[in-house]
Amino acid sequence: MNTTSVKAILTSKKQVTIPKTIREILKINSHDTIDFEVLPNNEVRIKSANPSLWETMREQEKVYGNVSTDEVDWGKNIESEDFDK
Repeated sequence: MNTTSVKAILTSKKQVTIPKTIREILKINSHDTIDFEVLPNNEVRIKSANPSLWETMREQEKVYGNVSTDEVDWGKNIESEDFDK
């Protein structure tokens, strides 16, 4: 991966707009969550904190329980000619 350097300005309200280039690289949109990690050398690492599908499922499972079901037994020879009769 190539290094990308983009500058942004801190507003009087101490806010920064994340530049479009960075938003596109991180694939973040309005209302997405991002993580800021301050490294020992005072560099800041920014990354998307949006949960994956599996992380979301694990969180919902904690609230609603497991939605897994037993495997369906379709019986013997489901592809047999007698099936449609």
